[in-house]
Amino acid sequence: MAAVIKVNKNLIARIWKEADLKPHRLERYMASNDPQFEEKATAMIRLYLNPAQNAAVFCVDEKSAIKLWTG
Repeated sequence: MAAVIKVNKNLIARIWKEADLKPHRLERYMASNDPQFEEKATAMIRLYLNPAQNAAVFCVDEKSAIKLWTG
């Protein structure tokens, strides 16, 4: 990340530490049992890689244990 935005890697490390971000750690992996997972994932990746001009992409992390919707 530091190389891409052309800043010192120590700055990135300090920002991540202050925000308690640990992108290098994977605590667990949950495979989806959704039969359309591959199709949905492909569509999302395409949006991120080639968004429409002036587009906004929102990603919601679905928690299967939470079933309450307060919208």
